[in-house]
Amino acid sequence: MMTSIGCNIPDQCVSNYLDALVGKIYKILPMKEDNAEFLQPYIERKIREMLAFQKFISIIGEDPDFLCLLLILYSLADQGAGIESVKHDVFEAIRLCKALSQKYRCEEVLHDG
Repeated sequence: MMTSIGCNIPDQCVSNYLDALVGKIYKILPMKEDNAEFLQPYIERKIREMLAFQKFISIIGEDPDFLCLLLILYSLADQGAGIESVKHDVFEAIRLCKALSQKYRCEEVLHDG
């Protein structure tokens, strides 16, 4: 997969990042349940990280599921949401991460095979 600096990286790297993101998103649930004061800054850091990833891997920036994932995280940064809403959004974000990971893992298989 081509990066914004013209380097080609294996599609598996993109898939691995998305797999790792699942755990980072899941971490939001216990933080919300504990009313952690650093929840909003944590989510904002994840959003900045994902925006950098989106910019670095240009094809990701064109993927509507990745945009949806960003929007869900953006909405999670709103401290006013109740725990049930947060749970729903976290699990939807995880579903999207897994789907994106599978999609880009399959892209490498298609290119190799």
